[in-house]
Amino acid sequence: MASSGIQALKGTWDYVDGEHFDDYMKELGVGLSTRMAAKGVKPRLTISENGVHHWIDIAMANSGIEALKGSWDHVDDENFDEFMKELGVGWAMRIAAKAVKPRLIISQNDSKWSIKSESTFKTVFYDFTPGVEFNETTPDGREVTTTITFEGNKWISTTIDKNGKKSVVTRYVDGSGQQMIEMECGPVKARRWYKRVQ
Repeated sequence: MASSGIQALKGTWDYVDGEHFDDYMKELGVGLSTRMAAKGVKPRLTISENGVHHWIDIAMANSGIEALKGSWDHVDDENFDEFMKELGVGWAMRIAAKAVKPRLIISQNDSKWSIKSESTFKTVFYDFTPGVEFNETTPDGREVTTTITFEGNKWISTTIDKNGKKSVVTRYVDGSGQQMIEMECGPVKARRWYKRVQ
């Protein structure tokens, strides 16, 4: 016999899609950065019963932008030297960058996100609110303005240096579970791969 009424809601449910949710959050007074972060998560609801009480647990499934959180070790890259050259990175700095295998650590604290790149060469850290422009110093010392947005499962970082040169770096977890980083500056495209630290 099929469940009816409240009994039919018991179980675990994964988010699929929504309509006008951003408008709803805006009407509630939720700020832009929190709304941007909410677009990238896929909540999982678990509804259970304990005697006369019903419980709803909400967890964030490890999909979408959430899948990028954690520690990642560099595995390989493609055309990275040409990408750095297009950015204007000098020869010595490019040689040093190619020789290291950085570890990325991505975390979230409420609406703020942070990324740290650790290596024997240099450690770089910055935090940001999605959709909010900020200034940063790149590992090679360039002063740039960056905006990071989340679109579905993709983290898109758009950077403009003081000379107006624009680069776009897109991160996501690919089908094999590795973090794929696609980089573009002018006509040059490059890719890097990272594996999750167990």
